[in-house]
Amino acid sequence: MSEDHNQSRITHIPYRKVNAMVTLTLRRQVARCLSILTLALSLYTTANADTIPVNLGCGLYDVVKDSQVSPAFQRSLIRTPTQGQRILEQALKDPSGRIMVDIHLDGTKSIAQVRKLVASQPSVTVVAEDRAFQAGTIEAYISPSAAAQLAVMPGVTSVSLVWKPQANIGAVTTQGFIQHRVNEIAGKYDGTGIKVGALSDSFDAYGQAGVQPDATADIQTGDLPGPQNPFGNVVPTVVIEDYAQGTDEGRAILQIVTDLAPKAELGFATAFNGYIDFANNIRALKDVFGADVICDDVYYLAEPMFQDGPIAQAVDYVASKGVAYFSSAGNFPGVDAYDAQFNRVPFDPANPQAALKGTNINLSGVDPSLYAGGFHNFRTDGGQDIAQQCGPVGPPGQAVIDFQWNDPYAYTKQSIGKLLLNEKGQLPSPASSITYSFQTTSDNELVRLEAGPVQTSGPDVTVAIFDSQGKLLLTTPDYRLPAELGLPASGSYSVVVSADSPVVGEFYVKINQVNITPSPEVTSNFNLLLFDISGTFVTSLSGDALATKQPILLQAFIYPFNFQLVIARSNIPTAPHPADRIRYLAVGFEALNYGSFLTPTSFGHNCADGANGVAAYSAFRPFAPEPYTSPGPATIYFDTNNNRLSTPEVRQRLILPVWTARTQPFSHQVALLPRTPAVSRTSLGLAQLLPMLGELLRWFYRHTEDLDPLPQTRCAMYYNEAHSRIPSHHTTPLGEPKEAEGL
Repeated sequence: MSEDHNQSRITHIPYRKVNAMVTLTLRRQVARCLSILTLALSLYTTANADTIPVNLGCGLYDVVKDSQVSPAFQRSLIRTPTQGQRILEQALKDPSGRIMVDIHLDGTKSIAQVRKLVASQPSVTVVAEDRAFQAGTIEAYISPSAAAQLAVMPGVTSVSLVWKPQANIGAVTTQGFIQHRVNEIAGKYDGTGIKVGALSDSFDAYGQAGVQPDATADIQTGDLPGPQNPFGNVVPTVVIEDYAQGTDEGRAILQIVTDLAPKAELGFATAFNGYIDFANNIRALKDVFGADVICDDVYYLAEPMFQDGPIAQAVDYVASKGVAYFSSAGNFPGVDAYDAQFNRVPFDPANPQAALKGTNINLSGVDPSLYAGGFHNFRTDGGQDIAQQCGPVGPPGQAVIDFQWNDPYAYTKQSIGKLLLNEKGQLPSPASSITYSFQTTSDNELVRLEAGPVQTSGPDVTVAIFDSQGKLLLTTPDYRLPAELGLPASGSYSVVVSADSPVVGEFYVKINQVNITPSPEVTSNFNLLLFDISGTFVTSLSGDALATKQPILLQAFIYPFNFQLVIARSNIPTAPHPADRIRYLAVGFEALNYGSFLTPTSFGHNCADGANGVAAYSAFRPFAPEPYTSPGPATIYFDTNNNRLSTPEVRQRLILPVWTARTQPFSHQVALLPRTPAVSRTSLGLAQLLPMLGELLRWFYRHTEDLDPLPQTRCAMYYNEAHSRIPSHHTTPLGEPKEAEGL
């Protein structure tokens, strides 16, 4: 070997060693810098967190905390996504990136007064409002930086983030016309005289974006009614509100309705523009379009599990006016959920291992205030285990948990009671007035009056209240409202609303009873603690339900491996009836123990008293429900006025089975949903509904035995003591399942 070659080797080896040493040194320096920057960010956000109101719910607190970190400071870091960023991915946003929030009122100011304050804020756009649920809710798009100021406004209880709506959808081509034997009765029933409304994401977002096929193309091919329909079905779809960012799933639903009931008139309204807007559009499909049947395939994770929220109350409203309402029961099997009595294991700081018995949980690094009120024991056999084993479902990605407990959504002050009057009216001229009436049932009743313009630019009004003899009891302009008034005797009273300005337009007037006894309050605050399989603390998912007045913990997290879930309570309630039932719905993970396929996962408006849930059966396996369909029942603990029921209402509901054919990949119920209302009301006379369903059931089953393998669990087709919510004056009672052929 030459001397030059040897010299080359001598110089090359030290160079590689030096290079490795330099690389290792640089890595250590970078790690130190990142540690310092991460610590600085932690200190920075902690300091800023002290200035953030705690009455920000559904993850909004974390989003606001992130928004207060300067963009330059954030760009200086190489780091994993923060909790706020994970939640922000789930938030409903407008095209400019603003987030949607629900602003919950406490009743000390009128909704008109709070709306003016909210609308005056920069980068805030009011989208919808609801006066029926407690003291009212205002829905708006805002920048995250505006949330803190909204939360401390007079008249506001809390502000919560609106998460993206979820649709039970999938890629599917309907074969329902043959599969549901509609071809056997098509000559007798075609939907003439019936109006069917649908709520989903959008109807013609394709058309707005210039993408084909749009709604016009569907009309021309006969898939939708309209002026160019080749089959003479020329009445166009009435669109109350569309959604430009949608995928036209609503149009797909109405295409299926057209296949099954081609002469029915169709209406559509989006359910994707917010929680409150969804509820308002349900009412509009009845009040504006005149729907006989309404269906939807949408749910919001923030819908209450233990009481009826605004959307469920809207369903009950249209059902009370004769509408048959159908909603997808959901696409979550029981293993994607947990439901149990809260089984407390107290934590004793002097003997911490007593609470951790039987687990490898190490509480090092966990804030003790998160579990000051104890842990939940998952075992029900007398043993103890505070850790539930969980694992990811599908490819690694972001998981979501919707955790709720049976406290009331107590937004209002204790003075707000039963709703006696809730009306909207139109003043055609400055000299006009409108009179309403309401009833009281007891003497010396204290009521609360609220009134004002529906729109910020609407009319100022004066409100007068008269007794049954015409005696004036109160007259006041709306800017002095809300006000309380004692009514001397039970009976009928009149409310006269007149213009108090030259501006004309729409107004509202609302009267509530005033509670004499305190109304229910949120009693408990639960937190979720995540540990890895070795028992090492990973992260906490927490909030402040005592401040937000919302018994819900809605959070997102990323953990691609098996983990342990610990349910902790941060307080020890002193109320006489503290929360004693807990539920969660898992998205992206599932329970590996202490779970069951029979755990109820249906909740929200598809379990409303006026709703009919729609579940899925396979056409090729008709002896059991599809594995993805959501079981019930729902258990309701509070009435619409937030009063605790003496006995919880277990809604053992009829869930209408609709068959699926897997000719294409299919894992959802979007194609099932429109078949049910289309089949249920294609008749000329609504009174023929049940006989027609009986005829279809005979075609489906051709035998008399019950297809539900677990009828006692109330988790499939229909069962004893269950009742449909198709309007009663159009139905006859359903008997035992074995009597289905005799309908």
